[in-house]
Amino acid sequence: MTPLVLDDLLLTRTDPLLSTIIEDNNYMSSHLTVGELPNYDTCISPETPVKVVSDYLENQPGLPGVIIVEGGRCLAMLSRNVILESLSRPFGTELFLKRPIRYMLHNVQTTTYVLPAGKKIDEAVQIALSRPSRDMYEPFVIEFEDHRFRLLDFYVLILAQAQLLTNANFHIQKQVNTGRALSHILDVNELSDHILKDIAESVPYDIASLTLLHKQKITAYFEAQQGTAEKPVSWRDAILDVNIRQYICNVQKPVIISDICEGENLQFFQFSGNIQSWLVYPLMYSNEVTGLISLTRFPVKDENPVFNQSTNLVGNSVNFTQKDVELIASMEPTYAVAIRNAQLHGELESLSVTDPLTGITNRRGFFKLATQEMNRCKVNDTNDLAVLMIDIDFFKRVNDYFGHLIGDQAIRAIAQECRGKLREKDLFGRYGGEEFVILLPGSNLEVARSVAERLRHGIAQMRIETEKGPISVTVSIGVASMAQSSSLDTLLQHADEALYHAKTCGRNRVEVWAAKDLISLTQPKQTPLLMPKNEPVCTARVDHFEVVETLIDICDLNTQPSWNDQLLEETVNGWVRLLELKDKETEGHATRVADLTLRLAQRAGLDNCALKNLYYGALLHDIGKIGIPDEILFKPGRLTDHEWDIMRKHPDFAYQILSPISGFHPILPIPFCHHEKWDGSGYPRGIRGQEIPIEARLFALVDVWDALNSDRVYRPAWDKEQIHQYFLQQAGVHFDPQLVKIFLDYVIGD
Repeated sequence: MTPLVLDDLLLTRTDPLLSTIIEDNNYMSSHLTVGELPNYDTCISPETPVKVVSDYLENQPGLPGVIIVEGGRCLAMLSRNVILESLSRPFGTELFLKRPIRYMLHNVQTTTYVLPAGKKIDEAVQIALSRPSRDMYEPFVIEFEDHRFRLLDFYVLILAQAQLLTNANFHIQKQVNTGRALSHILDVNELSDHILKDIAESVPYDIASLTLLHKQKITAYFEAQQGTAEKPVSWRDAILDVNIRQYICNVQKPVIISDICEGENLQFFQFSGNIQSWLVYPLMYSNEVTGLISLTRFPVKDENPVFNQSTNLVGNSVNFTQKDVELIASMEPTYAVAIRNAQLHGELESLSVTDPLTGITNRRGFFKLATQEMNRCKVNDTNDLAVLMIDIDFFKRVNDYFGHLIGDQAIRAIAQECRGKLREKDLFGRYGGEEFVILLPGSNLEVARSVAERLRHGIAQMRIETEKGPISVTVSIGVASMAQSSSLDTLLQHADEALYHAKTCGRNRVEVWAAKDLISLTQPKQTPLLMPKNEPVCTARVDHFEVVETLIDICDLNTQPSWNDQLLEETVNGWVRLLELKDKETEGHATRVADLTLRLAQRAGLDNCALKNLYYGALLHDIGKIGIPDEILFKPGRLTDHEWDIMRKHPDFAYQILSPISGFHPILPIPFCHHEKWDGSGYPRGIRGQEIPIEARLFALVDVWDALNSDRVYRPAWDKEQIHQYFLQQAGVHFDPQLVKIFLDYVIGD
């Protein structure tokens, strides 16, 4: 991919990896070049891992991108947006994260723009704004004479242009002050008012207007009135006439019409009202008329005219002159660039809070507006605020089967459907790839649930017309209320937990978060042993179960009328083999501990039905490790605290895999609870004593015994006496003290 080199630069030299921003405050000169602006040294080798670049971008939120250099040549520039968008696409992480940046470069569409360090700011801005719209906001690569490469943020360039306006060397102090003032005004309304007031100080008028154009069409119109002259009732600004605008845009020159009240007119336009003189001046930017300044004077009624020092007018001599044109001309570039900067700032602000695919608010914009709404509720001391988290079910399969373009079409259709069913005051945003979030002001939990169900039903009924035929999708929705949340983060977390529960309970459903439980619109039956203690059972959220989901789909387990022993046994054995294929070192471990747990459970008096479920649960006790990354699961040395935090999630992952399948509910106690401890110090829920299912308490004894009785890389197997003492010490701490006695008598005593 060859960079687009401006001014035929020869690119050489390789710079070190990702250093710091160049600190340089000496860039106030009107002769400023792009090489003097604050820039970033982000040159990297094409072999740099994408993960390294991704981590650095995450730690440096202001970094606009990286420059890829090889053999003294600039291969390309990848902006932050391109890198993060590539990683956020379906399969993006799996496709790029473990590969060098060269691989990403060859698989994304991007254009690199290179500027010489001596390029002037105004010329660079012209080049920037003449780029295709998709590249307009991309950073530049700056080439220095010593062949160093640096990255220049587009926004820094625009701010530099504004700063140049502030420090422009005008001929009179007023122009200096005006330029400085305008360069700091980034609101178009405020800027227009300031410009019209500034013009009045140099070129007096009775009525003035500033019209902003895009391809000769009006995008904004501002009007101001000065002096004491009364505006005639029949007066209408001539610039609002389409013929006038077309004429001025074509000639691109100022026009003065004098003595209008005495019969002077344009051939194609008849002025209305009692007007003395009219002046229009076009504002030019990039050889295009982007605005029109229109000034109007009415006749002076004074029969004894005298010289007016404030206006430099004598009596009825109120016609605009060439001097007025020259005064406006001296400020016209300042006005034009200031307006363009304000417009760009508005576009950037809008772009930063808008999702380009759907046109709705993006995550950043949603948080900004939602925070304001939360603050309003706190000021008004009201809890009538609810949030919906929406996730498209099996969206990965839509992309896999139909392609990403069809997937994007589905996202747009869902966004349109939701927007059409919401009130204007409701906040609707895209939260992630296939996730949406809705904030409902003035709504309690019941109202929010009703809205959620209406949206869910409407989306389920949709038929999205695509080039590959109509498709349909469903969504899962989690609902939470501010009445049970202390902050926006907590509110969203509760909605996310409810959404996760909706996913695990079968999808295409609405779940409402409550302090003690998740209230389902169609609550499935649950084993009492698995009911949450004080909060929803699982809050972990993963995406590592494609293999398991495929197995479920193939067997169509959820549609089986009933579970028979053969089907259950074959499915469990298949998953055991899947686990052993993933971890060869554990081969035989599941069967070994399952057999011993079964015999121990017989000694403890469990009935035959419970024994069968216990046996299958023991075989699948480590099913959740499917969700643990290999680099953690197979790490030869000790795990870090962070790695342990991830490893401890495998019981939650087991719950996520097994709980959607009703036939597996009876075998869940061991996979979900076998790391709980008698004193409550275990995980994932920290339950204690008799709260722990007896199957899990029995299995914990066998699992620890098997581990201590086996050789490990870091230690040999313990002898029988050591194991005996350990279990006595852990009775009432880790293990059920009553079961410890049965276990020692049976296993170690024998």
